[in-house]
Amino acid sequence: MIPTQLDNVVQAATLRAGKATHMKTILLITIVLSLVLTATVQGELPPLISRDILFGNPERTSPALSPDGKRLAWLAPDTNNVLQVWVKTVGKDDDKIITADKKRGIRQ
Repeated sequence: MIPTQLDNVVQAATLRAGKATHMKTILLITIVLSLVLTATVQGELPPLISRDILFGNPERTSPALSPDGKRLAWLAPDTNNVLQVWVKTVGKDDDKIITADKKRGIRQ
């Protein structure tokens, strides 16, 4: 090879090596920044929702109107937090429990 051609080859190799080093530096900076940002975001997460809210009994569910339209039934927890069937007359405030399950509660 002629010395000028050899110089050109060396310069090209050096340029490629410099670009590779530059790309590695950019990649390293990107990884460090993403880790820092992830740590910052994780520090600002909202509080956890309690299990009772997610998996607890509803206040009232599964409403049903009687065929004659005079009574309304639904499922709701009693004072022991066990789901029971409740019934009331439409337009009156006479809610009453008509089941007496002690452990698991009525589900459907």
